[in-house]
Amino acid sequence: MVSVDYSGNGARSRGKAAFPARLVVLRLAPVAAARETKAQHRRQNRCRSHRPLRPMTVQATGYLMLVTSLPAEVPAADVLEAYRLRWQVELAFKRIKSLLGIGRLPVRSEALARSWLFAHLIMALLIEGTPPPRAAYRDRSEPAF
Repeated sequence: MVSVDYSGNGARSRGKAAFPARLVVLRLAPVAAARETKAQHRRQNRCRSHRPLRPMTVQATGYLMLVTSLPAEVPAADVLEAYRLRWQVELAFKRIKSLLGIGRLPVRSEALARSWLFAHLIMALLIEGTPPPRAAYRDRSEPAF
């Protein structure tokens, strides 16, 4: 169990835990760990930093580390599964924001913003529910009509 002692408002919480949390650590498979290490080196080179990566950073790329406020009774496997599901939801929202341009609301009033957002979410649902054109997955041996 990890006790988080930072209140998040710019001041320390004077030694009291801001909230109870626990750290879940999963060792990645060797292939995945090597891929993450390579990605970390690419990120370091992209930011044009002339400082070498710290050995602890390189070693940490071989692990998936999650901090959760779920109680200890929840198994680590369930925490990881919930994280995977949440990550898929985050990716779906990111894709919707990118495709539909809803990263920023163009209106200020709450009623207009709500209407604008609902219209775009309905549009996203319609797009997601629409199958691709038949020609995209047609067998090449079929004649095209």
